[in-house]
Amino acid sequence: MRLVALVCLFFFAAPASARATELDPSKIDRVAASKHWLRLLHYKTSWFLKTRSLVDGPEFFFSPTGKTDAKAELLATVEAFSKDIKTGRLKQHPQCAFPERFRYLKRELAPALDAIKTVACPLLDEYVEKFHAKSATLVFSSAFPNNPGSMFGHTFLRINSTESDDKKKKNDLLDYGISYAASVPPTDNGFQFAILGMGGGYLGAFTVMPYYAKVNEYSNSESRDLWEYDLDLTPAQTETIVRHVWELETNSWFDYYFFDENCSYILLSLLEVARDDWDLTDFAIYVIPGETVKKIAQVPGAVVDVKFRPSLRKRLFQKLAVLSAAERQTVFDTVAGKVSADKLSDTRTLESVTAYLFYLKQKASQKLSDDQNRILQTALLRRSELGVATNDAALPEIRPDSRPDL
Repeated sequence: MRLVALVCLFFFAAPASARATELDPSKIDRVAASKHWLRLLHYKTSWFLKTRSLVDGPEFFFSPTGKTDAKAELLATVEAFSKDIKTGRLKQHPQCAFPERFRYLKRELAPALDAIKTVACPLLDEYVEKFHAKSATLVFSSAFPNNPGSMFGHTFLRINSTESDDKKKKNDLLDYGISYAASVPPTDNGFQFAILGMGGGYLGAFTVMPYYAKVNEYSNSESRDLWEYDLDLTPAQTETIVRHVWELETNSWFDYYFFDENCSYILLSLLEVARDDWDLTDFAIYVIPGETVKKIAQVPGAVVDVKFRPSLRKRLFQKLAVLSAAERQTVFDTVAGKVSADKLSDTRTLESVTAYLFYLKQKASQKLSDDQNRILQTALLRRSELGVATNDAALPEIRPDSRPDL
């Protein structure tokens, strides 16, 4: 009886699947050669006219020849979507591991894939939901000479969100930033970084963190200017980026190359997945962050707005510029401990004191002396007691030294 039950289960209770023989050959050829499919696989043609994927982790491919054969990978992916297997770092069902592939193929190969039962993907749903994706902003951070990996600047994406009532959040600092960088062990010195970085000796990794943490890291801790390029992306296109980052981060990796397959290049490839009509990654030899900003700025209509977020240093000089000579001297005397901050009654002077101390803290690797910490706490407490907001519109405009796309 048990044997009969197992046989019946095998033949009659198996889940519906889409076999390669059930698919329209003309559709298969069209989709396998489509721009979106090739971009999902990150296919590129080298100088030697050899086409291959830039993705280096083997679990990104279901076909043994998927790294170089887009059609074989398509057929193997369709088969995998109907199987109860686990893949990737999180051991997910293929539909959950590759949600953008599943969405695209189910649409393009309809109705052949309609029989495949859609599985639940709670981890994926939680990941996508936290973004509340509405649009995206390309952020450029100016150079930071103290870090050899940031000598030419850095770019990352900010996923602009909506609240549950579909209203834009007023504070973009609460949005999430998606960054890509080399995973460098803290023990590696500058020489090792240079050699391994040029030769693909590091793995590239995505990080997702709140935008306020990125602003604190770049604008405050490292006193770097930020330029924010709002992009012409719909919520659906932005969510495509989010799903594709999930595909890459949970299933594979890129070998990181300092001169070409770097932070900025990979981000452009994400934007190409979102917009098939944007061609952004056709660089000849090297790719540096400033050039990638110029690249997208040259696409008609791609950039809808540009905002400048000045560094901590620039904000300090902005505050000092509106003070008289006597008020500036009071700031310096307060920071030096010659004047007590709790005796001050001018909000602009107090804010200059706190800005100056935060700047000194940044220069000292986030460490102030006990006396400086006491002065800072006193100044912040005194400023809160006054309670009157400073009119920032009265401050002189901070003009950026050089916009990267210009």
